[in-house]
Amino acid sequence: MRWLMVLVGVLFGVTPISAQTAEQILDQVAKRYANFKSLRVQSTIVVESSGIALRTKVTQQHQALYARPNLMKATWKGGGGPLAGPKEMAVVCDGQTLFVQADTTVRKTPAAKTLAETLKNSPLVSGREVSVDEVSLFAGTPWRKIAKSPKLAKKELLNGKPCFVISFQTPQGSQSLWIGQKDYLIWRNRTVITDSSGPLGGQLIVTETFSAMIPNPPFKKTDFVFKPPPKAQVAEKPKEKQPTPLEGKAAPDFQLPDLSGKTVSLSDFKGKPVVINFFAHW
Repeated sequence: MRWLMVLVGVLFGVTPISAQTAEQILDQVAKRYANFKSLRVQSTIVVESSGIALRTKVTQQHQALYARPNLMKATWKGGGGPLAGPKEMAVVCDGQTLFVQADTTVRKTPAAKTLAETLKNSPLVSGREVSVDEVSLFAGTPWRKIAKSPKLAKKELLNGKPCFVISFQTPQGSQSLWIGQKDYLIWRNRTVITDSSGPLGGQLIVTETFSAMIPNPPFKKTDFVFKPPPKAQVAEKPKEKQPTPLEGKAAPDFQLPDLSGKTVSLSDFKGKPVVINFFAHW
């Protein structure tokens, strides 16, 4: 039966589902998203991190509406706390101005001309240009520039939908997509980032499961109006960096506990390269 299906596909120019390669499936997915004029999504995002001294799990609710050439309104709710990031985040572009909100802090900058440029410039969605997902494909990012050695790992049901599960490597780590066998839409996206070289080590797993993926929804210009939260502090685009009196001078000595609780001083490493990492975790 299998050879018969393949023969029919060759004769009539149709590739049977069972004979499709991971590359062919991703090509069809990319073609679908590239043809959409607008896109509305709703999802649940689970972020799990584990390291030598840190284990967290954060769940966020995400909604977004995108429209060409550069309109978008995306929100994330959930998390909160010093390690989980803001409780409420948003990225809104009305075509003229890009607003980036983290709780009550809002930054606004001139809008980019395309959604692809916005993905590179917005701090909340900047990782999208190195990930294969619904936004990067809608923005026209070629999946072959990101995904290396894609493989059709398996087929499984996801919330009743028959899906292909395709796995590949990206600049961020490993990624898997659950793609509907009938609609060629992305219904789950999982990225695993492992960093064994850092001081904390460990792994970050981000799983986004979609409950709605609506191609070409109707929309109005007012759908992309940004409404700042109460007591919001709006900041304009930061000015160009100005030289400081400390540039080129020796760093002041300071003391901090290491992961074992031992107090270390910067001066202990005199003559050795030292990298100080200031980071936010979410």
